[in-house]
Amino acid sequence: IGLAVADRAPDVVVTAVTAWRARVMWESLRAGRPIELAEEPTLAGALAGGIGLDNRLTFELVRDTVTRHLTVDEAAIGRAMASAFREFGLVVEGGGAVALAAANEGLLNDGDGAPSGTPSPLVIVVSGGNVDLAVLDQVLAADAGG
Repeated sequence: IGLAVADRAPDVVVTAVTAWRARVMWESLRAGRPIELAEEPTLAGALAGGIGLDNRLTFELVRDTVTRHLTVDEAAIGRAMASAFREFGLVVEGGGAVALAAANEGLLNDGDGAPSGTPSPLVIVVSGGNVDLAVLDQVLAADAGG
């Protein structure tokens, strides 16, 4: 998606969002090369795992097309999963909810290239409904208690 957007609309800010506990691409970009990072448990399991030290395709693609890269914590991911369910009737896995989490946390408001005080259009890709229902129940219960 980022490649298509960057190709057709080079002025668009392409923002990638990942879970803090699954930040190997983010750390690799900071290091300028693919690195290894210990895996941590995360609601965004689809984003977990390494990218491979020999990775050149996705690392270079992300490096060349993503304007900025953000991370969100587990609490924000849980709140996003809960809001997707409660506000839109969507069952979204944690990895698919990270961009919504960033928006809900106000992280997408800065650096969007718009003049100060001018709202910019925002497109958020929310994907993936492969969530364990017990995990969804826990997320909804935690959100209701907060």
